Amino acid sequence: MPAQRDDLAFDCRRQWPPVCEIRGIIPGKPDLGLVTDQDASAFVNSVKRFAHEWRNSMSVASQFEISTADGVALLTGELMGPRDCSLSRGTLLIVPGGWFADRDGDMGDSGTEADLMYLRIARRVCAEGFSVARYDNRGVTGNACRLGLVPDEIDTAEGAAEYLRNCVDPQIRKSVTPESLMSDVVTMCESLSDHSAVAADRVAIFAHSEGGLHVARALERLAIPPCGVVLAGTSMLSPADCMRWQMVDRCVEEVMSWDEDNAGRVTEAEVERRLHSSFLLELGIHQSDLAMSGAGWTESDTRSFFEVRYQAEQDRALAAADEATFPTSDDESFVAASYRWYKQWFRDEFPTLEFFARFRGKLAIHYGEIDRQLALAQEIQFIESHIEKWPRVPHVVVHPRCGHALGRDRPLSGPMDSQAEDRLVADILEMFR
Repeated sequence: MPAQRDDLAFDCRRQWPPVCEIRGIIPGKPDLGLVTDQDASAFVNSVKRFAHEWRNSMSVASQFEISTADGVALLTGELMGPRDCSLSRGTLLIVPGGWFADRDGDMGDSGTEADLMYLRIARRVCAEGFSVARYDNRGVTGNACRLGLVPDEIDTAEGAAEYLRNCVDPQIRKSVTPESLMSDVVTMCESLSDHSAVAADRVAIFAHSEGGLHVARALERLAIPPCGVVLAGTSMLSPADCMRWQMVDRCVEEVMSWDEDNAGRVTEAEVERRLHSSFLLELGIHQSDLAMSGAGWTESDTRSFFEVRYQAEQDRALAAADEATFPTSDDESFVAASYRWYKQWFRDEFPTLEFFARFRGKLAIHYGEIDRQLALAQEIQFIESHIEKWPRVPHVVVHPRCGHALGRDRPLSGPMDSQAEDRLVADILEMFR
Protein backbone atom coordinates (compact mmCIF):
# COMPACT_ATOMS: atom_id res chain seq x y z
CA MET A 1 0.00 0.00 0.00
CA PRO A 2 1.24 3.50 -0.65
CA ALA A 3 2.22 5.43 2.46
CA GLN A 4 -0.44 7.80 3.79
CA ARG A 5 0.29 11.45 2.95
CA ASP A 6 -0.48 14.50 5.06
CA ASP A 7 -1.44 16.66 2.08
CA LEU A 8 -4.46 14.72 0.80
CA ALA A 9 -7.07 17.09 -0.55
CA PHE A 10 -9.92 15.43 1.36
CA ASP A 11 -10.43 16.91 4.85
CA CYS A 12 -12.44 13.91 6.04
CA ARG A 13 -9.19 11.99 6.37
CA ARG A 14 -9.24 13.17 9.98
CA GLN A 15 -12.58 11.46 10.61
CA TRP A 16 -12.10 8.31 8.56
CA PRO A 17 -9.70 5.60 9.73
CA PRO A 18 -6.66 5.29 7.49
CA VAL A 19 -6.35 2.43 5.04
CA CYS A 20 -4.79 -0.38 7.05
CA GLU A 21 -1.36 -1.63 6.06
CA ILE A 22 -2.59 -5.20 6.61
CA ARG A 23 -3.46 -6.42 3.14
CA GLY A 24 -7.04 -6.09 2.04
CA ILE A 25 -8.73 -4.74 5.18
CA ILE A 26 -10.28 -1.29 5.69
CA PRO A 27 -10.83 -0.84 9.47
CA GLY A 28 -14.35 0.06 10.54
CA LYS A 29 -15.85 -0.90 7.18
CA PRO A 30 -16.64 -4.64 7.51
CA ASP A 31 -19.37 -4.43 4.89
CA LEU A 32 -16.68 -3.84 2.27
CA GLY A 33 -15.14 -7.18 3.12
CA LEU A 34 -11.78 -8.12 1.69
CA VAL A 35 -10.41 -5.98 -1.14
CA THR A 36 -7.13 -5.84 -2.93
CA ASP A 37 -4.52 -3.17 -2.33
CA GLN A 38 -5.36 -1.80 -5.78
CA ASP A 39 -9.08 -1.55 -4.91
CA ALA A 40 -8.36 0.27 -1.66
CA SER A 41 -6.02 2.68 -3.37
CA ALA A 42 -8.55 3.36 -6.12
CA PHE A 43 -11.22 4.04 -3.48
CA VAL A 44 -9.05 6.62 -1.69
CA ASN A 45 -8.10 8.28 -4.99
CA SER A 46 -11.74 8.51 -6.09
CA VAL A 47 -12.63 10.27 -2.84
CA LYS A 48 -9.74 12.69 -3.35
CA ARG A 49 -10.86 13.46 -6.90
CA PHE A 50 -14.45 14.03 -5.80
CA ALA A 51 -13.38 16.37 -3.00
CA HIS A 52 -11.06 18.29 -5.33
CA GLU A 53 -13.75 18.73 -8.00
CA TRP A 54 -16.41 19.68 -5.43
CA ARG A 55 -14.24 22.34 -3.87
CA ASN A 56 -13.29 23.76 -7.25
CA SER A 57 -16.98 24.00 -8.15
CA MET A 58 -17.53 26.06 -5.01
CA SER A 59 -14.70 28.53 -5.74
CA VAL A 60 -14.83 31.75 -7.73
CA ALA A 61 -12.21 33.95 -9.39
CA SER A 62 -12.28 37.72 -9.79
CA GLN A 63 -9.91 39.90 -11.81
CA PHE A 64 -8.25 42.96 -10.30
CA GLU A 65 -6.21 45.99 -11.30
CA ILE A 66 -4.16 47.86 -8.69
CA SER A 67 -2.19 51.05 -9.33
CA THR A 68 1.52 50.81 -8.58
CA ALA A 69 2.98 53.16 -5.98
CA ASP A 70 4.90 55.09 -8.65
CA GLY A 71 1.75 55.51 -10.75
CA VAL A 72 3.45 54.07 -13.84
CA ALA A 73 1.51 50.83 -14.20
CA LEU A 74 -1.42 48.69 -13.13
CA LEU A 75 -0.78 45.39 -11.41
CA THR A 76 -3.24 42.98 -13.00
CA GLY A 77 -4.17 39.64 -11.57
CA GLU A 78 -6.74 37.26 -10.18
CA LEU A 79 -8.09 36.44 -6.73
CA MET A 80 -9.42 32.89 -6.39
CA GLY A 81 -11.29 31.64 -3.37
CA PRO A 82 -14.42 30.09 -1.85
CA ARG A 83 -17.71 31.37 -3.21
CA ASP A 84 -18.53 32.38 0.36
CA CYS A 85 -15.44 34.44 1.21
CA SER A 86 -16.17 34.16 4.94
CA LEU A 87 -15.25 30.47 4.67
CA SER A 88 -11.69 31.15 3.42
CA ARG A 89 -9.08 29.61 5.70
CA GLY A 90 -6.44 32.18 4.72
CA THR A 91 -4.91 33.87 1.69
CA LEU A 92 -1.82 32.98 -0.33
CA LEU A 93 -0.08 35.65 -2.42
CA ILE A 94 1.96 34.23 -5.30
CA VAL A 95 4.82 36.53 -6.32
CA PRO A 96 6.11 35.82 -9.84
CA GLY A 97 9.75 35.34 -10.82
CA GLY A 98 11.77 37.75 -12.92
CA TRP A 99 11.76 38.86 -16.53
CA PHE A 100 8.36 38.32 -18.18
CA ALA A 101 6.79 36.04 -15.54
CA ASP A 102 3.04 36.45 -15.28
CA ARG A 103 0.34 35.25 -12.89
CA ASP A 104 0.26 31.75 -14.43
CA GLY A 105 3.99 31.03 -14.34
CA ASP A 106 4.40 29.62 -17.85
CA MET A 107 7.59 27.62 -17.27
CA GLY A 108 7.32 24.49 -19.36
CA ASP A 109 7.62 23.25 -22.90
CA SER A 110 4.61 20.91 -23.19
CA GLY A 111 2.34 23.60 -24.64
CA THR A 112 -0.39 22.65 -22.14
CA GLU A 113 -1.71 23.98 -18.84
CA ALA A 114 0.74 21.63 -17.12
CA ASP A 115 3.36 24.31 -17.91
CA LEU A 116 1.56 26.89 -15.76
CA MET A 117 3.43 26.44 -12.48
CA TYR A 118 1.75 29.19 -10.44
CA LEU A 119 -1.75 28.34 -11.63
CA ARG A 120 -1.26 24.70 -10.68
CA ILE A 121 -0.16 25.69 -7.19
CA ALA A 122 -3.06 28.14 -6.87
CA ARG A 123 -5.65 25.52 -7.79
CA ARG A 124 -4.23 23.04 -5.30
CA VAL A 125 -4.20 25.58 -2.46
CA CYS A 126 -7.64 26.91 -3.38
CA ALA A 127 -9.00 23.37 -3.28
CA GLU A 128 -7.96 23.23 0.37
CA GLY A 129 -10.34 26.08 1.22
CA PHE A 130 -7.91 29.00 0.90
CA SER A 131 -7.96 32.13 -1.25
CA VAL A 132 -5.08 32.73 -3.67
CA ALA A 133 -3.99 36.01 -5.28
CA ARG A 134 -1.75 35.89 -8.35
CA TYR A 135 -0.49 38.87 -10.31
CA ASP A 136 1.49 39.71 -13.43
CA ASN A 137 4.85 41.41 -13.29
CA ARG A 138 4.47 45.06 -14.27
CA GLY A 139 4.34 45.44 -18.04
CA VAL A 140 3.38 41.77 -18.59
CA THR A 141 -0.13 40.89 -19.77
CA GLY A 142 -0.05 37.20 -20.69
CA ASN A 143 2.00 34.17 -21.63
CA ALA A 144 2.76 32.01 -24.64
CA CYS A 145 0.53 29.14 -23.49
CA ARG A 146 -2.53 31.37 -23.20
CA LEU A 147 -1.64 32.94 -26.54
CA GLY A 148 -1.69 29.49 -28.15
CA LEU A 149 2.00 29.50 -29.06
CA VAL A 150 3.65 26.10 -28.72
CA PRO A 151 7.30 26.01 -27.59
CA ASP A 152 8.65 25.50 -31.12
CA GLU A 153 6.79 28.61 -32.29
CA ILE A 154 7.98 30.91 -29.50
CA ASP A 155 11.58 30.11 -30.48
CA THR A 156 11.04 31.49 -33.99
CA ALA A 157 11.38 35.17 -34.90
CA GLU A 158 7.70 35.34 -35.84
CA GLY A 159 6.55 33.62 -32.66
CA ALA A 160 8.74 35.79 -30.43
CA ALA A 161 7.45 38.93 -32.16
CA GLU A 162 3.83 37.82 -31.66
CA TYR A 163 4.50 37.09 -27.99
CA LEU A 164 6.13 40.49 -27.36
CA ARG A 165 3.39 42.30 -29.25
CA ASN A 166 0.59 40.65 -27.25
CA CYS A 167 2.10 40.03 -23.82
CA VAL A 168 4.71 42.72 -23.05
CA ASP A 169 4.42 46.51 -22.76
CA PRO A 170 7.95 47.83 -23.45
CA GLN A 171 7.18 51.31 -22.10
CA ILE A 172 6.15 49.96 -18.71
CA ARG A 173 9.04 47.49 -18.64
CA LYS A 174 11.38 50.48 -18.73
CA SER A 175 10.20 51.23 -15.18
CA VAL A 176 11.45 47.88 -13.83
CA THR A 177 14.05 48.53 -11.12
CA PRO A 178 14.90 46.68 -7.90
CA GLU A 179 12.94 49.33 -6.04
CA SER A 180 9.83 49.20 -8.22
CA LEU A 181 9.57 45.40 -8.07
CA MET A 182 9.96 45.44 -4.29
CA SER A 183 7.37 48.21 -4.09
CA ASP A 184 4.95 46.12 -6.14
CA VAL A 185 5.17 43.33 -3.54
CA VAL A 186 4.35 45.85 -0.81
CA THR A 187 1.44 47.22 -2.85
CA MET A 188 -0.01 43.73 -3.32
CA CYS A 189 0.35 42.86 0.38
CA GLU A 190 -1.26 46.14 1.49
CA SER A 191 -4.11 45.69 -0.97
CA LEU A 192 -4.81 42.20 0.34
CA SER A 193 -4.68 43.42 3.95
CA ASP A 194 -7.30 46.06 3.11
CA HIS A 195 -9.55 43.59 1.27
CA SER A 196 -12.77 42.82 3.10
CA ALA A 197 -12.50 39.12 2.29
CA VAL A 198 -8.94 38.73 3.60
CA ALA A 199 -7.84 38.22 7.20
CA ALA A 200 -4.66 40.31 7.34
CA ASP A 201 -2.99 37.98 9.86
CA ARG A 202 -3.70 34.94 7.69
CA VAL A 203 -1.70 35.88 4.60
CA ALA A 204 1.24 33.76 3.42
CA ILE A 205 3.51 34.27 0.43
CA PHE A 206 4.89 31.91 -2.18
CA ALA A 207 7.62 33.43 -4.35
CA HIS A 208 9.55 31.90 -7.20
CA SER A 209 13.09 32.67 -8.35
CA GLU A 210 13.84 36.42 -8.41
CA GLY A 211 10.45 37.08 -6.84
CA GLY A 212 11.85 35.79 -3.55
CA LEU A 213 14.50 38.52 -3.58
CA HIS A 214 11.85 41.24 -3.82
CA VAL A 215 9.77 39.60 -1.08
CA ALA A 216 12.83 39.51 1.18
CA ARG A 217 13.52 43.21 0.61
CA ALA A 218 9.86 44.07 1.24
CA LEU A 219 9.49 42.30 4.61
CA GLU A 220 10.55 45.19 6.84
CA ARG A 221 8.26 47.58 4.97
CA LEU A 222 5.11 45.58 5.64
CA ALA A 223 2.87 46.83 8.45
CA ILE A 224 1.53 43.30 8.87
CA PRO A 225 4.14 40.68 7.91
CA PRO A 226 3.03 37.39 6.37
CA CYS A 227 2.48 34.41 8.62
CA GLY A 228 4.83 32.43 6.41
CA VAL A 229 6.97 32.58 3.28
CA VAL A 230 7.75 29.72 0.89
CA LEU A 231 10.49 30.24 -1.69
CA ALA A 232 11.41 28.09 -4.68
CA GLY A 233 14.48 28.62 -6.84
CA THR A 234 15.53 31.77 -4.94
CA SER A 235 19.21 32.21 -4.16
CA MET A 236 20.01 33.06 -0.55
CA LEU A 237 23.39 34.47 -1.56
CA SER A 238 23.78 38.08 -2.67
CA PRO A 239 22.72 39.07 -6.20
CA ALA A 240 26.39 39.81 -6.99
CA ASP A 241 27.50 36.38 -5.77
CA CYS A 242 24.76 34.76 -7.82
CA MET A 243 25.76 36.57 -11.01
CA ARG A 244 29.45 35.82 -10.54
CA TRP A 245 28.69 32.13 -10.08
CA GLN A 246 26.52 32.09 -13.21
CA MET A 247 29.09 33.87 -15.38
CA VAL A 248 32.29 32.32 -14.04
CA ASP A 249 32.09 29.31 -11.72
CA ARG A 250 29.35 27.31 -13.42
CA CYS A 251 30.94 27.95 -16.83
CA VAL A 252 34.30 26.66 -15.60
CA GLU A 253 32.57 23.58 -14.16
CA GLU A 254 30.80 23.01 -17.46
CA VAL A 255 33.93 23.19 -19.61
CA MET A 256 36.02 21.02 -17.28
CA SER A 257 33.25 18.38 -17.26
CA TRP A 258 34.16 17.75 -20.91
CA ASP A 259 37.52 16.31 -19.85
CA GLU A 260 36.60 12.77 -20.84
CA ASP A 261 39.91 11.12 -19.92
CA ASN A 262 40.45 13.07 -16.67
CA ALA A 263 43.73 14.41 -17.99
CA GLY A 264 43.21 17.85 -16.41
CA ARG A 265 42.83 19.43 -19.87
CA VAL A 266 39.94 19.80 -22.29
CA THR A 267 41.07 19.23 -25.84
CA GLU A 268 39.81 20.87 -29.01
CA ALA A 269 38.17 17.59 -30.02
CA GLU A 270 36.31 17.44 -26.68
CA VAL A 271 35.11 21.02 -27.14
CA GLU A 272 33.81 20.16 -30.59
CA ARG A 273 31.94 17.10 -29.28
CA ARG A 274 30.33 18.77 -26.27
CA LEU A 275 29.76 22.48 -26.93
CA HIS A 276 26.82 21.98 -29.32
CA SER A 277 24.67 20.56 -26.49
CA SER A 278 25.86 22.96 -23.76
CA PHE A 279 24.05 25.91 -22.19
CA LEU A 280 27.18 27.93 -23.00
CA LEU A 281 25.76 28.43 -26.48
CA GLU A 282 22.89 30.37 -24.90
CA LEU A 283 25.47 32.62 -23.25
CA GLY A 284 27.04 33.47 -26.59
CA ILE A 285 30.05 31.14 -26.31
CA HIS A 286 31.02 29.71 -29.69
CA GLN A 287 33.64 27.20 -30.71
CA SER A 288 35.87 29.96 -32.04
CA ASP A 289 35.90 31.50 -28.52
CA LEU A 290 37.31 28.26 -27.15
CA ALA A 291 39.93 27.80 -29.87
CA MET A 292 43.29 26.93 -28.36
CA SER A 293 46.91 27.15 -29.32
CA GLY A 294 48.27 24.79 -26.69
CA ALA A 295 47.48 21.27 -25.52
CA GLY A 296 44.05 22.19 -24.15
CA TRP A 297 42.09 24.14 -21.56
CA THR A 298 43.24 23.68 -17.98
CA GLU A 299 40.98 24.77 -15.13
CA SER A 300 43.21 27.80 -14.55
CA ASP A 301 43.07 28.81 -18.22
CA THR A 302 39.31 28.34 -18.30
CA ARG A 303 38.76 30.42 -15.16
CA SER A 304 40.90 33.24 -16.53
CA PHE A 305 38.91 33.22 -19.78
CA PHE A 306 35.54 33.57 -18.02
CA GLU A 307 36.88 36.07 -15.47
CA VAL A 308 37.84 38.39 -18.33
CA ARG A 309 34.37 38.06 -19.87
CA TYR A 310 32.72 38.72 -16.51
CA GLN A 311 34.80 41.83 -15.85
CA ALA A 312 34.06 43.20 -19.31
CA GLU A 313 30.32 42.67 -18.86
CA GLN A 314 30.39 44.25 -15.40
CA ASP A 315 32.22 47.32 -16.72
CA ARG A 316 29.78 47.65 -19.59
CA ALA A 317 26.72 47.32 -17.32
CA LEU A 318 27.91 49.79 -14.70
CA ALA A 319 28.83 52.36 -17.34
CA ALA A 320 25.26 52.48 -18.69
CA ALA A 321 22.77 55.06 -17.45
CA ASP A 322 20.33 53.73 -14.84
CA GLU A 323 17.36 54.67 -17.01
CA ALA A 324 18.73 53.05 -20.17
CA THR A 325 16.73 50.06 -21.43
CA PHE A 326 18.05 46.55 -20.85
CA PRO A 327 19.10 44.72 -22.89
CA THR A 328 20.61 47.10 -25.39
CA SER A 329 18.85 46.29 -28.66
CA ASP A 330 17.67 47.83 -31.91
CA ASP A 331 14.35 46.06 -31.34
CA GLU A 332 12.26 48.58 -29.39
CA SER A 333 9.64 45.93 -28.60
CA PHE A 334 12.12 43.90 -26.54
CA VAL A 335 12.60 45.65 -23.20
CA ALA A 336 13.17 43.47 -20.15
CA ALA A 337 13.94 46.19 -17.62
CA SER A 338 16.01 49.28 -16.95
CA TYR A 339 19.77 49.06 -16.55
CA ARG A 340 19.29 49.95 -12.88
CA TRP A 341 17.68 46.52 -12.50
CA TYR A 342 20.58 44.82 -14.32
CA LYS A 343 23.24 46.62 -12.25
CA GLN A 344 22.01 45.07 -9.00
CA TRP A 345 23.44 41.74 -10.15
CA PHE A 346 26.94 43.22 -10.11
CA ARG A 347 26.93 45.62 -7.16
CA ASP A 348 24.45 44.33 -4.55
CA GLU A 349 26.53 42.24 -2.15
CA PHE A 350 23.93 41.91 0.64
CA PRO A 351 22.86 38.25 1.09
CA THR A 352 19.15 37.68 0.51
CA LEU A 353 19.04 35.32 3.48
CA GLU A 354 19.89 38.17 5.88
CA PHE A 355 16.57 39.88 5.14
CA PHE A 356 14.89 36.98 6.94
CA ALA A 357 17.07 37.14 10.08
CA ARG A 358 14.40 38.96 12.12
CA PHE A 359 11.39 37.43 10.40
CA ARG A 360 9.14 35.77 12.99
CA GLY A 361 6.97 33.81 10.60
CA LYS A 362 7.60 30.40 9.12
CA LEU A 363 10.09 30.11 6.25
CA ALA A 364 10.55 27.25 3.79
CA ILE A 365 13.17 27.27 1.03
CA HIS A 366 12.83 24.83 -1.87
CA TYR A 367 15.60 23.99 -4.33
CA GLY A 368 15.83 21.79 -7.38
CA GLU A 369 18.82 19.45 -7.19
CA ILE A 370 19.87 20.26 -10.78
CA ASP A 371 18.85 23.95 -10.86
CA ARG A 372 21.21 25.63 -13.32
CA GLN A 373 20.51 29.12 -11.98
CA LEU A 374 22.16 28.71 -8.58
CA ALA A 375 24.93 26.80 -6.80
CA LEU A 376 23.07 24.32 -4.61
CA ALA A 377 26.04 23.21 -2.49
CA GLN A 378 27.00 26.82 -1.74
CA GLU A 379 23.39 27.68 -0.94
CA ILE A 380 23.02 24.88 1.61
CA GLN A 381 26.39 25.60 3.21
CA PHE A 382 25.61 29.31 3.45
CA ILE A 383 22.21 28.71 5.07
CA GLU A 384 23.61 26.25 7.60
CA SER A 385 26.35 28.68 8.64
CA HIS A 386 24.01 31.66 9.16
CA ILE A 387 20.89 30.41 10.95
CA GLU A 388 22.23 29.06 14.25
CA LYS A 389 20.89 31.99 16.30
CA TRP A 390 17.73 32.64 14.32
CA PRO A 391 14.40 32.68 16.18
CA ARG A 392 13.06 30.16 13.66
CA VAL A 393 15.10 27.77 11.58
CA PRO A 394 13.92 27.66 7.95
CA HIS A 395 12.73 24.40 6.46
CA VAL A 396 14.97 23.55 3.50
CA VAL A 397 13.84 21.07 0.85
CA VAL A 398 15.89 19.76 -2.09
CA HIS A 399 13.87 18.10 -4.84
CA PRO A 400 15.85 15.23 -6.42
CA ARG A 401 16.48 15.47 -10.17
CA CYS A 402 14.46 18.70 -10.43
CA GLY A 403 15.53 22.07 -11.82
CA HIS A 404 14.66 25.75 -11.51
CA ALA A 405 10.95 25.30 -12.29
CA LEU A 406 10.94 21.93 -10.47
CA GLY A 407 10.76 20.05 -13.74
CA ARG A 408 12.11 16.53 -13.48
CA ASP A 409 15.47 16.13 -15.27
CA ARG A 410 15.08 19.68 -16.60
CA PRO A 411 17.66 22.17 -15.27
CA LEU A 412 15.55 25.23 -16.18
CA SER A 413 12.07 24.47 -17.49
CA GLY A 414 8.95 22.61 -16.41
CA PRO A 415 6.41 21.17 -16.36
CA MET A 416 6.69 20.92 -12.59
CA ASP A 417 7.15 17.39 -11.30
CA SER A 418 4.04 16.07 -9.52
CA GLN A 419 5.94 14.85 -6.46
CA ALA A 420 7.72 18.19 -6.17
CA GLU A 421 4.34 19.91 -6.47
CA ASP A 422 2.96 17.78 -3.61
CA ARG A 423 5.86 18.70 -1.31
CA LEU A 424 5.70 22.37 -2.25
CA VAL A 425 1.94 22.61 -1.66
CA ALA A 426 2.30 20.76 1.66
CA ASP A 427 4.80 23.38 2.84
CA ILE A 428 2.54 26.23 1.68
CA LEU A 429 -0.34 24.77 3.69
CA GLU A 430 1.98 24.38 6.68
CA MET A 431 2.43 28.17 6.74
CA PHE A 432 -1.17 28.53 7.94
CA ARG A 433 -1.02 25.95 10.72
